[in-house]
Amino acid sequence: MVPRSRLRPADHARDEPAHHGVESLMLTSFQPRNLMRSRGPRRRRLLVGLLAGAAIAAALLWGREEPASLAGQPRVVDGDSLRLAGAAIRLMGIDAPEMAQVCLRGMEAYRCGEEARRHLARLIGGESVTCRLEGRDRYRRHLAHCQAAGVDLGEAMVRDGWAVGYRAHTSLEREARAARRGLWAGTFDRPKEWRKAHAASMLGGVEDD
Repeated sequence: MVPRSRLRPADHARDEPAHHGVESLMLTSFQPRNLMRSRGPRRRRLLVGLLAGAAIAAALLWGREEPASLAGQPRVVDGDSLRLAGAAIRLMGIDAPEMAQVCLRGMEAYRCGEEARRHLARLIGGESVTCRLEGRDRYRRHLAHCQAAGVDLGEAMVRDGWAVGYRAHTSLEREARAARRGLWAGTFDRPKEWRKAHAASMLGGVEDD
């Protein structure tokens, strides 16, 4: 499911902001090629110091390792997303209806995105959730396999029919469809197709990861 707060057409072309002030002055004033023109030992020491400082700063900024897992009491955002320990979590391998999505059960329309979110909350049931992190998606959310009380939440959502598989869980989806569970008890657009059809109303929405 796509996070609505990040659905902006410019997301894919967003650049890091320019930094001005002391850093800019340092880079302008102390260019390595200017320092190398002088063979004085003082200038060489200054160059070595600057390069060492830059290497340390880069290590501190970019060398941080991602945690292997997160655990705690989550907040259910929607049918495939959580907030856990201050981090945005996307359940890996599933795709649940968007919160604004409407599906049909017989002749009755219902908000299937909201129902999927409620079902995920019921699966958690107030238990602590543990998520094994597997990287990040294009929105910088953690991709994760999460469990509550020994139950894999992604697998359970597909098995119970409140999410479809996303490059995974094909057999569980077939099982839910054959048993007409959850979404399969009526008719619905797969979340990926619903997002395509409603991209304009979602402010430039794109396919989820």
